[in-house]
Amino acid sequence: MDKSYYRYIGKLDRGKSKNANYHLLPYHCLDVVATAKALLEANEKFTTDVSELLGIPPARCLSR
Repeated sequence: MDKSYYRYIGKLDRGKSKNANYHLLPYHCLDVVATAKALLEANEKFTTDVSELLGIPPARCLSR
């Protein structure tokens, strides 16, 4: 199985240090999904707004 997606950086912070801090793309994507799920579960109005924007039922926003 080709795992070339591990060659891509999802988030890069060079900051002020010589060494760059980075987060590989697959892990960055998982973090984004986890954050979105937490926001949707915590705020019913936000979930309703997102579901209307996407044209799907609110329950679908919260399903896997």
